[in-house]
Amino acid sequence: MTIVGAGGSFEGIMTQSAPPSDTRAALRALLAELIACEESEQQMDELYEAIGRISPHPEWSDLVFHSAEFVRDDGTDLDELVARICAHQAIRLPDPSAEAISRNDPDAGSTRM
Repeated sequence: MTIVGAGGSFEGIMTQSAPPSDTRAALRALLAELIACEESEQQMDELYEAIGRISPHPEWSDLVFHSAEFVRDDGTDLDELVARICAHQAIRLPDPSAEAISRNDPDAGSTRM
């Protein structure tokens, strides 16, 4: 995936573990651009979508726009914001269809010959 921002482009992939440092750097750059953006709504939408594609936190925008946690006297603490967004770990739930199959079939999971 290539992400283009004011500072150039970034090539990266999402992983289930903590994002690599280059993803964190791209996320930081895009967030800085979004926070400082005084351009058109279209540019803000593009930044929003780009951040959403690489952010492991599904509600990253709430942390940016609806939280005072990262606001400092000299602006937004982007390092802490990025750390919080990247620290998010999704909870993996068991596959309900596999559980339903095992409940309905007493031989599910056994090997028959």
